[in-house]
Amino acid sequence: MFAWSLCQIRNPDLEKAADELIEQIAAAQSGDGYLNTNFMLKAPQERWSNLAECYELYCAGHLIEAGIAFFLVTGKRRLLEVVCRLADHLGTVFGARARSATRYDGHPEIELALTRLYEVRRSSDI
Repeated sequence: MFAWSLCQIRNPDLEKAADELIEQIAAAQSGDGYLNTNFMLKAPQERWSNLAECYELYCAGHLIEAGIAFFLVTGKRRLLEVVCRLADHLGTVFGARARSATRYDGHPEIELALTRLYEVRRSSDI
Protein backbone atom coordinates (compact mmCIF):
# COMPACT_ATOMS: atom_id res chain seq x y z
CA MET A 1 0.00 0.00 0.00
CA PHE A 2 2.86 2.37 0.77
CA ALA A 3 4.34 1.82 -2.66
CA TRP A 4 1.17 2.51 -4.60
CA SER A 5 0.55 5.66 -2.56
CA LEU A 6 4.10 6.81 -3.26
CA CYS A 7 3.56 6.05 -6.92
CA GLN A 8 0.80 8.64 -6.99
CA ILE A 9 2.49 11.35 -4.90
CA ARG A 10 5.99 11.18 -3.47
CA ASN A 11 5.81 11.77 0.27
CA PRO A 12 9.05 11.71 2.28
CA ASP A 13 7.22 11.11 5.58
CA LEU A 14 5.33 8.13 4.17
CA GLU A 15 8.51 6.76 2.60
CA LYS A 16 10.33 7.09 5.94
CA ALA A 17 7.49 5.25 7.71
CA ALA A 18 7.69 2.51 5.09
CA ASP A 19 11.46 2.23 5.54
CA GLU A 20 11.00 1.80 9.30
CA LEU A 21 8.32 -0.84 8.81
CA ILE A 22 10.49 -2.66 6.28
CA GLU A 23 13.30 -2.85 8.84
CA GLN A 24 10.90 -4.42 11.33
CA ILE A 25 9.83 -6.94 8.70
CA ALA A 26 13.45 -7.74 7.89
CA ALA A 27 14.26 -8.20 11.57
CA ALA A 28 11.36 -10.64 11.94
CA GLN A 29 12.49 -12.89 9.10
CA SER A 30 13.82 -16.31 10.14
CA GLY A 31 17.34 -17.30 9.28
CA ASP A 32 16.07 -19.76 6.68
CA GLY A 33 14.05 -17.03 4.93
CA TYR A 34 10.63 -17.99 6.30
CA LEU A 35 8.42 -15.03 7.14
CA ASN A 36 4.93 -15.34 8.59
CA THR A 37 4.70 -13.93 12.10
CA ASN A 38 1.45 -15.73 12.88
CA PHE A 39 3.19 -19.10 12.65
CA MET A 40 6.52 -17.85 13.93
CA LEU A 41 4.94 -16.61 17.16
CA LYS A 42 2.01 -18.97 17.71
CA ALA A 43 2.83 -22.32 16.15
CA PRO A 44 6.28 -22.59 14.55
CA GLN A 45 6.00 -26.37 14.33
CA GLU A 46 2.98 -25.99 12.03
CA ARG A 47 4.70 -24.06 9.26
CA TRP A 48 3.45 -25.16 5.83
CA SER A 49 1.15 -27.76 7.42
CA ASN A 50 -2.21 -26.54 6.07
CA LEU A 51 -1.71 -24.65 2.84
CA ALA A 52 -5.35 -24.73 1.80
CA GLU A 53 -6.68 -22.97 4.90
CA CYS A 54 -3.83 -21.08 6.56
CA TYR A 55 -2.93 -18.60 3.80
CA GLU A 56 0.84 -18.82 4.20
CA LEU A 57 1.50 -18.82 0.46
CA TYR A 58 -1.20 -16.23 -0.14
CA CYS A 59 0.38 -13.87 2.40
CA ALA A 60 3.85 -14.59 1.03
CA GLY A 61 2.62 -13.69 -2.44
CA HIS A 62 1.27 -10.36 -1.30
CA LEU A 63 4.48 -9.57 0.59
CA ILE A 64 6.49 -10.39 -2.53
CA GLU A 65 4.25 -8.07 -4.56
CA ALA A 66 4.81 -5.34 -1.96
CA GLY A 67 8.57 -5.78 -2.19
CA ILE A 68 8.43 -5.51 -5.97
CA ALA A 69 6.18 -2.45 -5.90
CA PHE A 70 8.28 -0.61 -3.33
CA PHE A 71 11.44 -1.33 -5.31
CA LEU A 72 9.90 -0.17 -8.59
CA VAL A 73 8.59 3.05 -7.05
CA THR A 74 11.56 3.99 -4.84
CA GLY A 75 14.51 2.02 -6.19
CA LYS A 76 15.14 0.79 -2.64
CA ARG A 77 16.10 -2.88 -2.40
CA ARG A 78 15.68 -3.68 1.30
CA LEU A 79 12.18 -5.21 1.12
CA LEU A 80 13.03 -6.78 -2.22
CA GLU A 81 16.00 -8.51 -0.58
CA VAL A 82 13.70 -9.82 2.16
CA VAL A 83 11.21 -11.24 -0.32
CA CYS A 84 13.99 -12.74 -2.43
CA ARG A 85 15.13 -14.65 0.66
CA LEU A 86 11.52 -15.72 1.21
CA ALA A 87 11.25 -16.88 -2.41
CA ASP A 88 14.50 -18.83 -2.08
CA HIS A 89 13.06 -20.47 1.04
CA LEU A 90 9.93 -21.40 -0.92
CA GLY A 91 12.15 -23.00 -3.54
CA THR A 92 13.81 -25.09 -0.87
CA VAL A 93 10.51 -26.16 0.69
CA PHE A 94 8.46 -26.66 -2.47
CA GLY A 95 11.05 -27.12 -5.20
CA ALA A 96 11.20 -30.09 -7.54
CA ARG A 97 13.27 -32.19 -5.13
CA ALA A 98 11.29 -31.32 -2.00
CA ARG A 99 9.02 -33.94 -0.49
CA SER A 100 6.25 -31.36 -0.17
CA ALA A 101 6.23 -30.46 -3.85
CA THR A 102 2.85 -32.13 -4.36
CA ARG A 103 1.05 -29.88 -1.85
CA TYR A 104 -0.72 -26.84 -3.21
CA ASP A 105 -2.38 -23.66 -2.10
CA GLY A 106 -5.89 -22.68 -3.14
CA HIS A 107 -4.95 -19.11 -4.10
CA PRO A 108 -3.07 -18.06 -7.24
CA GLU A 109 -1.32 -15.11 -5.57
CA ILE A 110 1.98 -16.89 -4.94
CA GLU A 111 2.35 -17.99 -8.55
CA LEU A 112 1.67 -14.47 -9.82
CA ALA A 113 4.08 -12.94 -7.34
CA LEU A 114 6.89 -15.42 -8.02
CA THR A 115 6.53 -14.85 -11.76
CA ARG A 116 6.77 -11.09 -11.28
CA LEU A 117 9.71 -11.49 -8.90
CA TYR A 118 11.52 -13.60 -11.49
CA GLU A 119 11.02 -10.85 -14.06
CA VAL A 120 12.25 -8.13 -11.68
CA ARG A 121 15.25 -10.17 -10.53
CA ARG A 122 16.20 -10.93 -14.11
CA SER A 123 15.94 -7.34 -15.27
CA SER A 124 17.45 -5.74 -12.14
CA ASP A 125 20.39 -8.10 -11.53
CA ILE A 126 19.29 -8.96 -7.99
